[in-house]
Amino acid sequence: MGMYCQRGRQRLAIEPRGYPAAFATVNPNDGLNVSIRLSMQELYLPLHDCTLHVRHRFAGHGRPTILFIHGLGESGLCFEDAFKQTALDDFNLLVPDLAGYGRSSSAASYSFHAQLDRIRRLVDHFYTEPLHVVGHSLGSDLAILACQSVVPQAASLTILEGHLTFSGVFIANRAVAAYERGEFDEWWTHGFRDTIVYEQWGAHSLATRGYYASLRFARPQAMLENSLELVRRREFGDVYCALTMPKLFCYGSQSVTEPTLEFLAAHNLESRKFEGAHWFMLDQPSEFYQSLAAFLAAASPLQPHGS
Repeated sequence: MGMYCQRGRQRLAIEPRGYPAAFATVNPNDGLNVSIRLSMQELYLPLHDCTLHVRHRFAGHGRPTILFIHGLGESGLCFEDAFKQTALDDFNLLVPDLAGYGRSSSAASYSFHAQLDRIRRLVDHFYTEPLHVVGHSLGSDLAILACQSVVPQAASLTILEGHLTFSGVFIANRAVAAYERGEFDEWWTHGFRDTIVYEQWGAHSLATRGYYASLRFARPQAMLENSLELVRRREFGDVYCALTMPKLFCYGSQSVTEPTLEFLAAHNLESRKFEGAHWFMLDQPSEFYQSLAAFLAAASPLQPHGS
């Protein structure tokens, strides 16, 4: 029997693994399971060590699924534009808040290993094939590792300014430096979140105002643990090159680093430039999601409805 969580006037079904209508919701007016196509739904998924908040959208049984993984300090809020794009109408969408971020619960560990295990359990729960994985920033690094280990069946991988080289690890470097000075709490609340992101970046960018909103929900311990692990790991570029599924690296014209461009060229990796900075998918949502849909269709052609 499925479990349910209450959200507003709608109960959202959380069914056991393998149930074919894991994307279905429950209509409180008639008690029947109905698939609500094209609108964003939300549910809370209990796992063994935390509860994940998940934005999702059901396009149809047998439709391909896109899993979006957000970055450091972020939440699934940064991918809400995906639900508004007609280019993605034929895709099921999964947008979790990682443990310690957004509206997901805290957890005992925020290590990459623990976050990847939760991603595996999420994918298992929704019974999704074919699966396309998309990650932004830190989420790109997790997406790379996920495709290597916990979701090797992924049909494609798209990363948005992932850390193929160490040159783009900007926020994590600052977090670790503050921690090593014994000033992380002060840096996190006042130096970074309220001053740099809200007052400085937010004055010039709507995208970073959204980042500030996500940071207000982020747990400082999650931010610190992920920053500490990110700055000591160097394997993302090598793992990315070794993956054999179709891959696409996307970057903003204002934020990509020269070493990253050199790495892409040296390894002959497919890439795409978008006007804007680190959150270019928010700056240019229609262009980005149309480009993504075209790449995914080429990577794993859509089957006709009813096939």
